[in-house]
Amino acid sequence: MCKEKLHKGETVILLLKNYNMTFQNKVQSAIWDTKQVTIHTMVSYYLQNVDEETILKKHSVIGATFG
Repeated sequence: MCKEKLHKGETVILLLKNYNMTFQNKVQSAIWDTKQVTIHTMVSYYLQNVDEETILKKHSVIGATFG
């Protein structure tokens, strides 16, 4: 709904994060070894003039943090 009501000069940004992974069949010693990865996904929507027509553009960015 936000994309449909977007005005020129505005941007809609969707940010998702905190996807943590673990091993499905881990051995008991892996309980104390908490390796994880966090994936940061972002999508932004904005209006841009192209050939005298205003179109909705999308830009995606993905990053990861390992710990």
